[in-house]
Amino acid sequence: MGRQTAPTASISVELFDLIPRRRRLPGEDSVAYDALREALLNDLNPGTPYEAALAENLVELEWEAHRFRTIRDDLWLKRFRHLAKHVFYNPYSDEDEDAEKAEALADALISGESKERNAALVELSQHGVEEGALLAEAYSLERDALSPIERHIAELEPRRRRLREDYDQLKGKRIRSNVQDADVIENNVD
Repeated sequence: MGRQTAPTASISVELFDLIPRRRRLPGEDSVAYDALREALLNDLNPGTPYEAALAENLVELEWEAHRFRTIRDDLWLKRFRHLAKHVFYNPYSDEDEDAEKAEALADALISGESKERNAALVELSQHGVEEGALLAEAYSLERDALSPIERHIAELEPRRRRLREDYDQLKGKRIRSNVQDADVIENNVD
């Protein structure tokens, strides 16, 4: 797998390739990561090797927040889907078709907006269950697993802010040091 780089006008491709990056985890979207990285590096526009290293750290922090939100949501939705399946499925039925229908309805609930999802919501309400209540129950059942993930997500924000402040200060100093003294030109208008 080749590395995609997002060099700026003043930082070479080789320098960006020297800065190590974390591997993507199984199931993570490399294209989405590369797009996020390119967008952030273009926005930050690092001009020195150290700015480039800090910019890469900012990219990694943003991706880590995305990663842990995805993990949290996947865990929560897995439990939600499991609960929904048991709302739709009568375990005392000998019908394999009932189990397959319950699986399909549970899958439809966690899909995007669609006719199937709307039909699953109607079916859920016919069983006297509200989607929000089922989501809350799923969260409650996964609370012990979700809490450390949510704590980690919350801890990332101040780290990201501090790193961005450091980056902005460093870049500001470099920009100010590159500004040459201006010559004063007098305008003698008579």
